[in-house]
Amino acid sequence: ALALGDELPTPLVGAVIGTVSAEHPELGWDFVRANFPALQARLGPTYANSAPFILSNLTDGARALQLLGDFTPVYQTPGGRIQAARIGEIIAVNTELRERLLPQVDAWVRSRPAK
Repeated sequence: ALALGDELPTPLVGAVIGTVSAEHPELGWDFVRANFPALQARLGPTYANSAPFILSNLTDGARALQLLGDFTPVYQTPGGRIQAARIGEIIAVNTELRERLLPQVDAWVRSRPAK
């Protein structure tokens, strides 16, 4: 709600949403979707292109791609479609790294003696 009121200067609104979304991406995305018209009015027409970056923080890559595909404002301009493609690539890379590296990290942690 802080991002929708007048308490924050406009340049900080995106930063606050991004900071919260880094730790709680589902909550952040739900907030953006529910309040998108107000956020876009405050942050400008290009906010549709940057808002979906929140989805790159989700741990479920398939769900992130589904949510990205469902977010129609990003697809309304050529620039938005480019951003959506880039975000999709980021989600795919994050998913691949998570699937490849987490088992290795888990195995290494299990191999360490308990303290």
